[in-house]
Amino acid sequence: MILSQSCMPDKKLIAKKFAASRSSYDEYAKFHELLAVKLVAQTSVDLTKAETVLEIGTHTGTLTRYLRPALNATCQLILSDLQSCSPPRNPGELFLACDGEFLPLYSQCVDVILSSSTFQW
Repeated sequence: MILSQSCMPDKKLIAKKFAASRSSYDEYAKFHELLAVKLVAQTSVDLTKAETVLEIGTHTGTLTRYLRPALNATCQLILSDLQSCSPPRNPGELFLACDGEFLPLYSQCVDVILSSSTFQW
């Protein structure tokens, strides 16, 4: 089945709405916090052995806050989001302001790819 262009999400509108809600987003996104906790706990790979992890759809960093302690200290964490957000807070973090469908990365350059809610769009 081929989706028509009209069925595709308006990514610019989504980014604009998320940007407008950034300051209060975490206050109302308790489900996303629970989802992040479960995602990290139930990930089937050993995150302590990953050298490079990509998180797609970072937004306010909910998943990042739970993901970072599960990684080894030398792991490169690449954070991506449609819009710029706060700069990485820890050594070994790199932020990419880009569409998660079109990441400027080489094929097979990461060990693990995680996203807690991005793919619903």
